[in-house]
Amino acid sequence: LSIFDERTLQVWAFVKTAALQAHGLEPIMSEECLWGPSGPEEDVEISPDLLEECAVVRRVAVRCMESHAVVTTSAAVEGMLDKQGAFLLGMDRRWKLEDAFFRHMIAGGAEAKMKAMVLSQLPSSSVDVKTAPVCLNGLTRLSKSALMDWVGSGLQAIFQVVFDDVRAIAGGRRPKESCLNDTFVAPARHRMA
Repeated sequence: LSIFDERTLQVWAFVKTAALQAHGLEPIMSEECLWGPSGPEEDVEISPDLLEECAVVRRVAVRCMESHAVVTTSAAVEGMLDKQGAFLLGMDRRWKLEDAFFRHMIAGGAEAKMKAMVLSQLPSSSVDVKTAPVCLNGLTRLSKSALMDWVGSGLQAIFQVVFDDVRAIAGGRRPKESCLNDTFVAPARHRMA
């Protein structure tokens, strides 16, 4: 990429993010659960005419996704991108922003976000005291989120261990030992100690 192309993509990334947050573009493929609250601080007004081509490509991507899978998971999105990515990029070269975003999320970005969200529901220090029922409520909300569907069965199994531990503690029982050996379970259990 030339410096001009790189700057152009940065401007379009800003414009699309601002448009998503201002509801000028419809989120696609569970995008809203992935991007979170980062974006422009100031109010930005974007002309709908500027976004017309982007909106058309995003609608086509939604139709491609709907024909590819019933539930939007990272594997389903990756399959759709592999099959239809070149077609979508041919419609609008700025599609490479969405493609890069989703591929980053597939490659671990969504999993890192979910792990951070799980840890945020657990006490982080003696100052951040959360009761087991409060933690359980937060984890219950996460278990029903689109992000949980997105991350797939591997992280869902790890989440279930943490969820079961918190549920046991909330019920006044000792958590069961798990045969699941994951680097995330130990720090989560440490926070619950």
